[in-house]
Amino acid sequence: MNRRSGLAPVLATALVVLAGILTPGATAADAPAATAAAALPIQPPGLDHFLCYQVPSLAPINEQVPFGLTPPTVTLVDQFGRVAVQPAQADRLCNPVDKVLPDGTKFSATNPRAHLVCDQINTLTQPPPPKLPIPVRVSNQFGGGKLVVAARQRLCLPTWKQDPQNPTHPGSVPVPVPTGTPTQPPGLDHFECYAVRPLGPTAGQFPKKPPFVSLVDQFGTRSQIPIGDPVELCNPATKILPTGQSFPPKNPVAHLVCFQIPPQPVERVVRVQNQFGTAQILATQPNLLCLPSYKQRLRPPADFNGDGITDVSVFRPSTGVWYASLSGGGSTATPWGAPGDIPVSDDYNGDGTTDVAVFRPS
Repeated sequence: MNRRSGLAPVLATALVVLAGILTPGATAADAPAATAAAALPIQPPGLDHFLCYQVPSLAPINEQVPFGLTPPTVTLVDQFGRVAVQPAQADRLCNPVDKVLPDGTKFSATNPRAHLVCDQINTLTQPPPPKLPIPVRVSNQFGGGKLVVAARQRLCLPTWKQDPQNPTHPGSVPVPVPTGTPTQPPGLDHFECYAVRPLGPTAGQFPKKPPFVSLVDQFGTRSQIPIGDPVELCNPATKILPTGQSFPPKNPVAHLVCFQIPPQPVERVVRVQNQFGTAQILATQPNLLCLPSYKQRLRPPADFNGDGITDVSVFRPSTGVWYASLSGGGSTATPWGAPGDIPVSDDYNGDGTTDVAVFRPS
């Protein structure tokens, strides 16, 4: 819990928050909640749906090891902050996919050559990583929902893919790509992906989610696939190499929210290439459907321990003491104020924890 005095900048920040202009710590990539339903398209343009497969094994193509150009560390910057990570083994391949609703409405992939290969990541402690969990609101073709962002999991890279079993498909390209071809497909960003869980009761969340969908990608057609709960949120991210070379997102409002689907029996060997090099991978058991989504970071009115849940709290003007009963257990009593002060608590430094603050009219 941090303390802030009742100075003019604090009041100015509080007035901005109350006016709804910009919540502290929010960015231009956060879709305004008030306009998401009324003015924005049902999903962010320029980003496809993705069907994601597990990758249990890798083999080298050109380098001595799979993805032999992977740097020891990279820096990622997204709407939650800046973090240094160590890329580990790739464990996921995501194909652009056509989604068909039960009524026959079809949403076709528009960039069929742009795939994602996702690496597990280990978060470094220096510099200190952004604090989690973080509550967010998301919206997509399944409607709106609230999620708690719980843990950082993967870095997903835009990736070319060659499918020897279906070489004439529009999504298949030669790997390694011809000389002069960019090492990654254009029109698709890097993504930093987090584990998520529903915030509050699941009833009423994503009210437009159908009982099942049909999916068509380069590996085939899957009919009447039931849709489970959301388990992952992927933010568009800037990737910075140890050399300082930076790859910022071109579509910063376009996120992915990934829903569980029952694993399907599939085994497909494909060749892939991205900025980390080339590899031959075995893709099996698709288990996630990722939807293009808007995201807005939520600010609990009184979250004094940063767990994304509002804490029962009170400011007692007669003594200038803040009392909070923490959602995770325990309580606090913080002296910060004087008789006549007006409480203006908020997250003024963007660390995900409510700061005690007062405005002193005198």
